[in-house]
Amino acid sequence: MRKNLLINSGFPKAVDPTKDLVRIEWSVNDSWYLKCEFQSGDKQLGFTWHQMINLMPDGTYMNSLESLFMNATDNKWIHKNVMLPLSETAGADTDKFHVYTPYGGIKGDHTGMDLKFEFEGQKIDVHCTPSGEIEHQGVTGLLDFGSIQSYEYGFVNMQVEGIVTIDNTSYEITDGHAWFDRQYGHINKKDEPPKFLPGRASWLWLGIDNLKNGRGAASFGDIYNPGERICFATFLHEDGTEANVEADITYDNIWTSKKTGFSYPGTIVINVPEEDFNVTLTSLGTEDVEFVVEGENKGLSGCQCLFQAMGTYKGSSINHVCDVETIGDLCGED
Repeated sequence: MRKNLLINSGFPKAVDPTKDLVRIEWSVNDSWYLKCEFQSGDKQLGFTWHQMINLMPDGTYMNSLESLFMNATDNKWIHKNVMLPLSETAGADTDKFHVYTPYGGIKGDHTGMDLKFEFEGQKIDVHCTPSGEIEHQGVTGLLDFGSIQSYEYGFVNMQVEGIVTIDNTSYEITDGHAWFDRQYGHINKKDEPPKFLPGRASWLWLGIDNLKNGRGAASFGDIYNPGERICFATFLHEDGTEANVEADITYDNIWTSKKTGFSYPGTIVINVPEEDFNVTLTSLGTEDVEFVVEGENKGLSGCQCLFQAMGTYKGSSINHVCDVETIGDLCGED
């Protein structure tokens, strides 16, 4: 066959979403994250589950395991985290999608994922079915933060079914959707300072799916380093095309934590004229949503909270709940 008759594979991506679910051994921070917003009866609920394998300064690897259980109706916000050394019982396989700890984990493939997790009375037992839509951060799946390169993509608009136990009460998911985020990265050889240092930087990350007719998604990043702000979005359209755009994000109803002194928004307004996107997000939580990281990693303290998102996207209305992550002193002084 002549070479010019080969099937065109299109624009090259930096990630392979079906293969990169496994542990990437060269990565210095391997991350698997699942967020879900759902209803059960008259309750508005949600959870996040996050496991990372981090390369430590001494050359060893540690698992960072974090979970958040959210009951916005009854104002219950339960945050659990633990650090575990990499071992036969805590880690991730390199030949198949299986991320695990003694408390449970996630496994499956690009056609279906099962998350089973139980920790100190809180429990997740759900099955997620991907929609086939994949959002590639930065369109190619690669964001360049100076000397740090971050590979990232997300399975969006996933159907979810199962049972979540919050504060000893079990809730069957009757109306919910999930977003699975996969991220990994490494230090490259660029001779310049990194533009994103966890612990020093503060940031917002937000993923909104179901933009129009049950399809489409957008992820937003607002990252602050000393004297610098990077505010952007990646849109996944209904037809599968993607676009990077600048985002105008403003904060209001700012409150200051009594525990850390960090300041966070109660209201977030996002305007992206290029995408005809204008949404206002209103927090459904209180100060109890803040989690505190003690010691030298205090800068990683923050909030993950359910927000009510209302607005418009290309003439269609948006009115649903989504999870917002704010880390560090997002609304403080530079």
